[in-house]
Amino acid sequence: MLTEVTNWSLVLGKVNIKNLVLIPLKFSIGRVSWYPKNWYYLIGGGWSLVVFGLAIKQMVKNKKLLWLLIAPIVLGILFSFKSPLLQYFRFIYLVPITALALAEIKNKWIKLGLIAGFLGFSGFYLFNPSMYREDWKSVAASLANGEKVYMVSSFNDPIVFYNQTILIKDIRTIEPTEDKIILIPYGEILHGVDSHKKLENLGYRLKKQNNFREIVTEEWEKQK
Repeated sequence: MLTEVTNWSLVLGKVNIKNLVLIPLKFSIGRVSWYPKNWYYLIGGGWSLVVFGLAIKQMVKNKKLLWLLIAPIVLGILFSFKSPLLQYFRFIYLVPITALALAEIKNKWIKLGLIAGFLGFSGFYLFNPSMYREDWKSVAASLANGEKVYMVSSFNDPIVFYNQTILIKDIRTIEPTEDKIILIPYGEILHGVDSHKKLENLGYRLKKQNNFREIVTEEWEKQK
């Protein structure tokens, strides 16, 4: 895939500070995210320091847990210099190791504080639909039956799942000829595709955008 898809390494996860920081951050606060990002990293980072500070403190007493947590991450970092895989969700199996370490805490009030924090972040996610990623169901519902949609065809499975009548045209190989078209530029960066530039060169102009939680549908119209 690294040779077939131009920027596939962005999906796999290169060795960099951001991907390393996201491992303890996402372990501690889950999939939530918000703006401004400085508050996100301040609040989320502060909570992560508390959680992993307490966990490591217990792991020092239980060396097996420490090795079970650290060894896979170190091996993942080393392997990622050859073939990137340093995305936090690839290490999700280490969450129980962290939980076991936290379970060994004896102080009742610290345990209650941890429970309250985890419930708070979990509730923020569960009861806040804006946190849910990639609303493909709504994307499909916004399109008419039999609608032609231009996009990178390798990402069309979610749309076809919800509405099999939608016709997918691969923006990489097919030049639009219609007066009006629907474009979904999702995933283009991975393939090094610039559909905006392509459509502008063909005489199209962007008329409208709709956002479905990190998925954008665009309406383009040919200039006369």
